Amino acid sequence: MRNLAIMGFTFLALGRFDDRQFYLGPPIDGETAIYWTAAAALLILFLFLALGIHETDPKSRVRGERFSIRLFFTSVLSKNLLPIYFLIFGYAMITAGLGTLAGLLFTEQWHFTKQEMGNNAVVGGVINIFLIVFLGFFADKINRLKSYQVLAVLTVVVNFAFYLYVNFFLYDRRPILVELILSGEALSIIGILMSTTYEPMVYDYVPRNEMGAYMAGAGLLNRVTILIALNGTGLFIWAYAVFLLPPAGDMTRVVFRESMTTEQVAGLLTNTRWVDTVEDAPETRRGKTRSPGGWHRSSRSRNRWRSPAICLSAP
Repeated sequence: MRNLAIMGFTFLALGRFDDRQFYLGPPIDGETAIYWTAAAALLILFLFLALGIHETDPKSRVRGERFSIRLFFTSVLSKNLLPIYFLIFGYAMITAGLGTLAGLLFTEQWHFTKQEMGNNAVVGGVINIFLIVFLGFFADKINRLKSYQVLAVLTVVVNFAFYLYVNFFLYDRRPILVELILSGEALSIIGILMSTTYEPMVYDYVPRNEMGAYMAGAGLLNRVTILIALNGTGLFIWAYAVFLLPPAGDMTRVVFRESMTTEQVAGLLTNTRWVDTVEDAPETRRGKTRSPGGWHRSSRSRNRWRSPAICLSAP
């Protein structure tokens, strides 16, 4: 059901995010429509839980310890549970992903539309519906801990292999939709198998009378791990961009009629005549020029410079 919900949202709603149309008269754009639809769905869910669900009479008083902060942390940090938390930490790190940065990777770096993102999710989701049924037969026939270890390593290997393929094999570092679907399905198969082994595995190690403490500790550790992982990824990208990448700006691809070596491109950039697009006059270059990317750093705005032969940045 969760898989169907993701498919419906990404295919039907996400693709309409940037639409600017009139729905039933009032000017409501796609983004606003998605927000109000989500709010209405949450309201329906709240009413259903509040008015439609009633707990059955347990016929006996609940017996338990009185709540206290000290007892809570003592139970959560029990020596029996600490080794299990390492499994939770590893699973949280693997499933954290890129968060909101994944959408920026698709749209800003790979230049896919939001509808193409939805199409990717739908194709993968349809395949996953059959995979879940097929892979479910193997859930109780394999060693859970060994399978978890192998699948965790495979997750890292597949992600790293796809990174190498995109950055060092593709000439424009932009995968096509089919390549995204294939890599995504490889990770989906691993993820489905991992979830079917990881989630029931805790019952093999956690005593029944400590399940409440385990659930509390697992929830806290999972949230904190994802929070640190996603924010750490954002800080890493920011630092990498500041210290290792050229100044921000729109990218323009330069295509030559004939093949040229890096040295030839560098010579062309060095010997070309640069013009200030604001004053429309020749300008002496200040700073440095880098090749083969072809960016020019100056004490003035980098978007003001153009060459009569090639354009290296958007005006």
